[in-house]
Amino acid sequence: MVRACMSRRPSLPARPAKSKAVIGRAATIRLIAAHRGAGARSWRVCVYVPKALDDDHKLVRMIGRDAAERLVAAFGGEILQPGHLRGMKSEWMRRTAWQLATEGWPAAWIAEVLRWTPEYARRVLNDPPPEGFAVHVPTAGSGATVHNSTQGKAPQAVGAEAD
Repeated sequence: MVRACMSRRPSLPARPAKSKAVIGRAATIRLIAAHRGAGARSWRVCVYVPKALDDDHKLVRMIGRDAAERLVAAFGGEILQPGHLRGMKSEWMRRTAWQLATEGWPAAWIAEVLRWTPEYARRVLNDPPPEGFAVHVPTAGSGATVHNSTQGKAPQAVGAEAD
């Protein structure tokens, strides 16, 4: 049995560092996800932080009263541009693909689950594993052999299965 270990969480982009320091990682992710870009500049996420909050304000509904109050205290009256989560999503998808591959899933199945083309899944899996990703392969005897991401070896040949 092969087991994968994702030793680190996908990182947030550098831009939301100010809000992350004030309201924390989870609330920052919820805030960015809820404010997907819209309109003419859909790639840009803009969040207006009011100077005062009501109980039914959208910030309170998205991130909770406590986090919203901390955000207002730090950035009241400002427009934040915290970035987007595309890089974080991409990193998570690659890590998920590697985890499924180490569990024995063929590239065609991984592509279907992640809504990728089979060619793209094979390309991702033929690249070295993501940074911090370790593959544990138990061997006969005691313990397990650890293949770290620095070795750049895939846990199986991924281009050989049928689509």
